[in-house]
Amino acid sequence: MALRTPTTQREVVLEVRQDEPGSLLVTVDGAALTPAELDHVRRELTWRLALDLDTQPLHAAAMHDPAFAPIASALAGFHPPLTTSSFQAACWTVIRQRTPPSFAHASMERLATLLGTAVAAPTGKQLLIFPAPADLDDDARPALLAATNNLRKVERLRGLADAFRLVDEEWLRTAPYAEAYAWLVALPGLGPWSAEQVLWRGLGRYERVPWRDTGALAAVGAAYLGGLTPAKGTARELAEEYGWLQGLWLRYLKAYDRVRSSP
Repeated sequence: MALRTPTTQREVVLEVRQDEPGSLLVTVDGAALTPAELDHVRRELTWRLALDLDTQPLHAAAMHDPAFAPIASALAGFHPPLTTSSFQAACWTVIRQRTPPSFAHASMERLATLLGTAVAAPTGKQLLIFPAPADLDDDARPALLAATNNLRKVERLRGLADAFRLVDEEWLRTAPYAEAYAWLVALPGLGPWSAEQVLWRGLGRYERVPWRDTGALAAVGAAYLGGLTPAKGTARELAEEYGWLQGLWLRYLKAYDRVRSSP
């Protein structure tokens, strides 16, 4: 993992591995960091890996839900990671629109390669730091076109960059959900689906379920109705049992299929 410190703009490479059950060992590569830089690294790592997410209420509620209990048990300790920033999440939703997943992933990688920063890990592997909003200025248009091959998406990404340069990420994390949603959905190229995805996957806002998410209803049906697709009203009733963690409930439901199918 690689990141950039906000004030000194230093690139930092982190190696994260499990030290023992329930704990992680983090190795910082490079020159000695200042206390302020170390604090930023700690907070950023905690945020991206959702280390401070309290999942106990979800597991407590699962004890009274026979359909979800085995899923929660199988995913005990699962803290869904978040994207680097809400800006990166927003860029992904724009690039993903009307685009096959494989091409969208390739476009995001080209975007990071052309406008981000490459940092060499001790193993020799090149790690990419996703560009900041300031990196997607007017001069970046040729690179944006090369990354997306779509003039409309170039304009939308430029508009996102201008907007995110003026917003405080902390405000998006802590503002009332409706206010954060209203700000996001008004941005160029971000409709209701995109705004929900940024809040859900980029900001860890789990107090609501992003019902427009592809596969949301199917994941609920797989766990509760033997594979049948539930009516949205039925799915909402099930989600409401998990209160402010109903979005986390859905992340568990969607992750479970991958866990169950892994060797």
